[in-house]
Amino acid sequence: MCVAVWLVMVTLENVLEELVGDLRAGDLLFWSSIPGDPGSIYHVGLYIGSGLMIEAPRTGDVVKVASMYIMGVPDFYGRP
Repeated sequence: MCVAVWLVMVTLENVLEELVGDLRAGDLLFWSSIPGDPGSIYHVGLYIGSGLMIEAPRTGDVVKVASMYIMGVPDFYGRP
């Protein structure tokens, strides 16, 4: 049996401040506790389009589809 695992490396250099209208499915959404400080990022979601994202809200919770605004406007956007 062959199992392929794809890992996406996101560095601070990859974190882009894009306009929400420029988001594409697969972009990463980041929320930080200190606005404008990427060192304080505490949550990441995967944008799937139409204002929706895939997220796991907390450890032990199931992965789910949610509005990308459920925790307010994301502070950073990234395109791996």
